[in-house]
Amino acid sequence: MRVLTLLLAVLYGVASATPASALDKEALRRAVPLPQIQLSAELISPLSFSLKNPTQAQQQLSILRKKLRGNYRDTGILLEMYGLYNELDQDSSAENLLQRVITLGKERVKRAPRDAEGWLHLGMAYKYMSRYDEAEKALLRASRLSPRNWRVWTELASLTMAKAIGPLTQISQKLRQEESDSEQSAAETVELTRQVQRGTNLIQKSEQYLNRAIALAPREPDVYYTRVVLRMTSSTLMAGVLAPPGEQLGLPFAAAISSAVREDVIKLESLLPDNPRVRAGRALFALFPYIMEAEDEGIDWDEMDAKSRADFQQSVLALQRISRSPDRQKATWALRTLAGIRSLVRQFREQAIDDLRRAISLLPKESENYEQLVAILTDMGRTDEAMAIYDQWLKAKDNARARLILSKLLYERGETGQAKQHVQSALRLEPRNVDASLLLSAYLLREGASPQQVQRLLDNIAPLMRESTPKEKRVHYLTLRGVQFALQDNLASARWAIARARDLAGEETETLKTISELIKGE
Repeated sequence: MRVLTLLLAVLYGVASATPASALDKEALRRAVPLPQIQLSAELISPLSFSLKNPTQAQQQLSILRKKLRGNYRDTGILLEMYGLYNELDQDSSAENLLQRVITLGKERVKRAPRDAEGWLHLGMAYKYMSRYDEAEKALLRASRLSPRNWRVWTELASLTMAKAIGPLTQISQKLRQEESDSEQSAAETVELTRQVQRGTNLIQKSEQYLNRAIALAPREPDVYYTRVVLRMTSSTLMAGVLAPPGEQLGLPFAAAISSAVREDVIKLESLLPDNPRVRAGRALFALFPYIMEAEDEGIDWDEMDAKSRADFQQSVLALQRISRSPDRQKATWALRTLAGIRSLVRQFREQAIDDLRRAISLLPKESENYEQLVAILTDMGRTDEAMAIYDQWLKAKDNARARLILSKLLYERGETGQAKQHVQSALRLEPRNVDASLLLSAYLLREGASPQQVQRLLDNIAPLMRESTPKEKRVHYLTLRGVQFALQDNLASARWAIARARDLAGEETETLKTISELIKGE
């Protein structure tokens, strides 16, 4: 059953109000958690390696919307839009697009069964929805109809790797348990060995598909980008499988940095010399083994080997060159990317701050620059400087996200009045903003406000609690619902909501455990 259906069942009649004279409502209010609002920063991991400039996603979406024709020929455009919505973390919009692609794709191939592109688009949509068997059938049909289409083979490679990820991840988790917790019978050992072999075969098949794509399109950047990501993924998976039981993955993870991956990164540099994310590639892969071992204060430059330092400096020089471009969008993107890699090394964090201040001076209304600067300053414990950046950000461009991040920081500093004002301003800017509604609901519950006031806020976002909504937001929504019902003496509904939150979370948290104890009754 969809989460929304369950939530509506709670709202409209799971149980009638039940008196609860013994309920400690003050303790319940104190237990209310605040939602997580994560600061984002450019290029924090090689696994986020990408070719796109996220700040241009909205502009590209507008262009694509104008190209839509309203018929089955829109499948390719809708898939491009899906990728952009993912860049913007708009999961529900992305999911809706995939459903449209599948509906239109089926119509397209029904009208023209030999339309290879139609089968390709249908297979891609199935793949993104993790419907792997249907995806494979559609993509193999496309490969037979158009065997020289490099994108078909690239998508088959990506699909084959996706099929390997789940089983190998489970095997890795099982094998890396402490030996005392993982006594295996001979039959279990044989089965695990069989599953590892199957995963290995899928990885090899994925590589074969990619080699075919490269033979067909030796100068197509997307093929090399895909191979970098898939090789990183496969090496990481196998490192987890091969690591001794109970061992942390720091050093085995470093095995994912192969000379073949580095060669593909260098190839991408030759094909896209002015793409900042590509030019950051060498630095990211050079830093990767050290990221896994670094403490909170970052990587120590003095502990890096000479080759890693040289690759890092190569990226820095390339990004500095791009940052002098007369194209301010490109220059700002380069500065933000440069700051991203510099911030990972403790000795270069001040330079990262300077990079972002320069980016802000070039494009004062581009929010990503402010957010990344705030993230670095906050990580360094320089909250007063971060507060000043928020003020500068809001003067340049009033926006809900800045107000939410600032609100949370103010609340944690004990400035609850100002915190509440900022989240209310965020809701005026975006009345159905999920994060703003959850944050204000948490504040109000903690402060002793009327639960009816919280109910109105949560009712407003109830239709947005779909399966495509990030799990942590749905868990938080259910948790706040549970507290709201309990404060209204509707303990049956409160217990129902908290039980659903615990099931959805998949693990016991102290907050959910505390609230469960408070509302369990006699």
